Amino acid sequence: MAGERTTNGELEARIAALEGEVAAKDCEIALLRGSRAGPSCDQAGGEPAPASDAPGFIRERHVEYVLNFWNKEKEARDTFEMLSIEHIRVQGVFWALGSLELLGAIERVDQGAIVEWVLKCQDPASGGFGGNIGHDTNLINTQFAIYVLAQCDALDRVDKDAVSKYVAGRQQPDGSFADEWSGEHDTRYACCALFCLKVLGRLEVVDLSKAVEYILQCRNASDGAFGQVPGAESHAAFTYTALGALSVAEHQLTDNERDDLAWWLCERQ
Repeated sequence: MAGERTTNGELEARIAALEGEVAAKDCEIALLRGSRAGPSCDQAGGEPAPASDAPGFIRERHVEYVLNFWNKEKEARDTFEMLSIEHIRVQGVFWALGSLELLGAIERVDQGAIVEWVLKCQDPASGGFGGNIGHDTNLINTQFAIYVLAQCDALDRVDKDAVSKYVAGRQQPDGSFADEWSGEHDTRYACCALFCLKVLGRLEVVDLSKAVEYILQCRNASDGAFGQVPGAESHAAFTYTALGALSVAEHQLTDNERDDLAWWLCERQ
């Protein structure tokens, strides 16, 4: 009523009641859909009740969001949203499959169909993969295509030697790896190349020592972190890619180098 004041306790009670009603409706919707991976519901309170899920985590909502990635491709292919990511679709498939695996719903997609689609993204002439069927190949999308095949236990369907030759062809005389179209090269491409070859079991096709030498040139002695290229300012993302590549190459930083880097990372928080 006008003129009455609502206490904080009363407001919090109303919010809690509304949240309970929303959770109950979500459970009802999941049950009506007959979802195999949806949350179970406490009949008394209507709350999601999987023992492994945090309170308020509505598993089926996340599953449906990921599955909608495929529905949009089929039903709304010409929308701006889908056109803007068409060239990197293989990357989205990797993240979607990983999410479904964590959510316990991987069986709700046709992995066989995904494998066939990924194989159509490969360029037979170069061995590399594009981000979608008919798109130009590049090192980053090739890495993600191999990831997806690995997720689907289908690495035996690809010519590993052909892919490895493509990746090796991206290595430059200074040890870095470059995009075949733009010529851009940095620790990100080195990371993608070495991760891809690691999954394929073909690290021997590149010069690891030169790759390590290039990555170490990207390290800034002043703070111990890594930049995008030699001489660039330290950056957390490129530090991650540098460390990932060094790990695959089995190069260990010294104790002092690790300490310096640890302090720099702590200071980013």
